[in-house]
Amino acid sequence: MNIRRFGMAVILMAALVGCNNSGQRQSQRSQQPILAPEKFDLVKEPDINAETRFAAGQLAESRGDLRRAGAQYAQALKVDPNHLKAMNRLAIVYAMTRQFDQSIEIARRYVNVTHQSSDAWNNLAQCYEFANRTNEAEDAYKSGIAKDPGNVPCRVNYGLMLARKDRIDEARTQMAVVLKPAEVHYNIASVLEMQGNKAAAKKEFQKALEVDPTFNEAKKRLAVIE
Repeated sequence: MNIRRFGMAVILMAALVGCNNSGQRQSQRSQQPILAPEKFDLVKEPDINAETRFAAGQLAESRGDLRRAGAQYAQALKVDPNHLKAMNRLAIVYAMTRQFDQSIEIARRYVNVTHQSSDAWNNLAQCYEFANRTNEAEDAYKSGIAKDPGNVPCRVNYGLMLARKDRIDEARTQMAVVLKPAEVHYNIASVLEMQGNKAAAKKEFQKALEVDPTFNEAKKRLAVIE
């Protein structure tokens, strides 16, 4: 009998619990549902800044995708019209993709924004060179040198341009200001070799080694010619 009573008690408790749960469910159903707010405070995505665009341009340029690089640099300048690095690279990319007018326009802007720095004049000169406007390129190089007589890019690139125009003595004079004698001979030799004048290039490489017998790069280039 005790066992039966215990069993009945368990059944009764289960029934009571069931009734209580059912009552709770019924109570919950009768309550008003929790409504979502009419307005949401959405988290705004961060704007893509100029540095991000510039980095994307650098990545594209490293992969040889100059068109995409140019588009990213242009976007960077829309965000920050005075972003110097983007301006610099966009001018070069435009020149390399034969968009010469755009290249020169951006390079001129770069000169103005940098208060006519020598490096900016050098970049403008190179853009003129890409466009085969060598007289204007020469003027730009001279402007950069006037701003800073010791500017290496202006002196070297101007010297290389003069060498390509067969103004060898003038080329030597320009490069000698910022380069060692062996380096001057080496650069002259490189231009002559590119022009197909191997005999003259060989002499210049030899002169470079006479001045500096440890100039290994000159040794390698001379060995190829011989």
